[in-house]
Amino acid sequence: MMIKNIIRTIGIAIFIAGATLSLANMKVESTKINQSTVSQTEQIKKLKADNNLLKDDIAALQQKASIAETPKNKGPIRYTLEVKSGMGTSEVSKLLAKERIIKDANVFEAYIINEGKSSALQLGKSELTDSMSQEEILNTIIKRK
Repeated sequence: MMIKNIIRTIGIAIFIAGATLSLANMKVESTKINQSTVSQTEQIKKLKADNNLLKDDIAALQQKASIAETPKNKGPIRYTLEVKSGMGTSEVSKLLAKERIIKDANVFEAYIINEGKSSALQLGKSELTDSMSQEEILNTIIKRK
């Protein structure tokens, strides 16, 4: 009977030791998880701060771009287009869009082609304004000056 009690006591001691080690291991893992969570939380805060700075930069750049796109003068934009040898409808359209005489180079080029006037461009200079219609611009650049 005595041996039975000793074995039972040893078994209980081993169980308690195992449970204690298991709890200690859980605490260590919990600490590691907490440290990882804190690290990730700090990274998230830093990324949010960076994101806010980038949003501010984007807003500032968009504001600068809109200011740059706004014409300085309120009057019509005037431009002297010089059609040179070898220039096609694409080059003319892009040049007029760059000078803000037309809004979209592709639309104007398609208009020229649809009107069948792509080969009618005349060499020389033409006075154009942004208040002219596509038809007026086209008629001006296909007539000789």
